[in-house]
Amino acid sequence: MRIKIPPKKFPAILIGKQKHGDLYYVANSLEGLHRAALELVKFRKEHEGCYQFGADAPDTFEEFFKERSDGQTVEEFEKMKEALGEQADKVSFKSSSMPVSKHLHIMKRRYEDLLMCKKVHDSAIKAIEENNGKLALGILYQNIDVQYEGIKIEYDLEVFE
Repeated sequence: MRIKIPPKKFPAILIGKQKHGDLYYVANSLEGLHRAALELVKFRKEHEGCYQFGADAPDTFEEFFKERSDGQTVEEFEKMKEALGEQADKVSFKSSSMPVSKHLHIMKRRYEDLLMCKKVHDSAIKAIEENNGKLALGILYQNIDVQYEGIKIEYDLEVFE
């Protein structure tokens, strides 16, 4: 994950958008911004439960599908769907309200989302273990639009002494 931060005038404030109030970190340099980002990632992981989702993602789509489809394999599902024919659009899959015709497609999308979450989880662990603030800042930028995980950076502050 490569994110280039354009040169900005420091000091800067890194604002972590949280559910119950924002967190503020002041940085006097790019290195300070990286340290602040690492502290925010650590805080969110330890106190907010962020970066947990996806940690236990199955290795294959087939495993994922079977776990969430009452033990049915993709092959078995495809046979059932084919046997239903036109009724596949009208019949719900097992206990869900999802039509059989859409189940496989939706499961694929959910698995892709879970793999993305796993990637973020693994990156957060790596940033913390390696004390890598640059990676932490990349994680924060990657999740900038996630509810309660956004950030804002204010540059060019006027400082009074």
